[in-house]
Amino acid sequence: MAGGNSHQRGVERAAKARMTKEVVETVLECIQTDPKMATPLETPKQSFSPSDKLGIVLALVGVAMGIILVLLEISLSTRIILALLAGVLLIYPIIRFIPRGELRWVAFLGLVALTVYLGWPRETALDKKINRILGLLEKNENKETQISLPGFSLQALISIHNPKTQGRQYIWDVGTEKGARESVYVSPDGLFTYAIVDNKGELYEIRSSLGSGGVPDDEVIYLACQLGITGTGTILSVVVNGKTVATREFPVRIELDLRNAPGGRIGGTISDSNFGSFALYWLAFYPRTLLVKEMKQHAIAAKSYHPGVNYSIWKFGPETGSVPAESVTH
Repeated sequence: MAGGNSHQRGVERAAKARMTKEVVETVLECIQTDPKMATPLETPKQSFSPSDKLGIVLALVGVAMGIILVLLEISLSTRIILALLAGVLLIYPIIRFIPRGELRWVAFLGLVALTVYLGWPRETALDKKINRILGLLEKNENKETQISLPGFSLQALISIHNPKTQGRQYIWDVGTEKGARESVYVSPDGLFTYAIVDNKGELYEIRSSLGSGGVPDDEVIYLACQLGITGTGTILSVVVNGKTVATREFPVRIELDLRNAPGGRIGGTISDSNFGSFALYWLAFYPRTLLVKEMKQHAIAAKSYHPGVNYSIWKFGPETGSVPAESVTH
């Protein structure tokens, strides 16, 4: 009986083996006749095509230019050119990577809006400083009794630094060593000084503290140093943002003739020494004293000399020396 069971199990195993072999052969035949049933071979990852690489490079350059336009203060003309160039660079990546249809048109409209935004004029740090000054000039316009007198005046948008050196630090100097002379400087003891030497060699000067309560330092201001001739005397004054911070009247009509003097120097003495430290944004001279409303008008006009960028700011110091007045005056 046991032998019969063993024989039967052997028959069953042989039958299963034949069935397995037949199934395998059948599957192999199906694979050969229908390749879709075969296990797909692992295909290598496709690398970027040259067109893709070009699109990526153009996109990165365009984005970089956009970041530059946002972060840096540059002139309006340069801003417009760079904005247009950034927009042009981004056209190809949009065509390459965004499929046809409404999405592509949305991308193009966004690109136009971005180009306009990047090229649009914006208020620079200098504009903000001048606008603050304009507000102060307007505030002080009607606060004091003013009259325009014959004489002369120096008007400037300036930021004065005081490194506290041992000697004088000249901002402006014109005249001769032994004759008539007009000077603006910071004294060794840190006082802002407006000095006049008349045709007879007599000295007349007016001083103001440098800093809070006087002539501010390390801050852009509208500065006016003025000499006005009245019927009986002469008035020297220092005006900051439309407010008189120092004034002095002398009971004599000062005679000052600088017509034959060599050209004045900005940033040092007439002998090119004692250099001052300051940033000059605008400078002009007038043959009379100005009213505050006129100062405001000139401050507004001065903004046109700096169209969106500080490229026309003159910075003076011991390392730069002085320059002739005609090279920076308006």
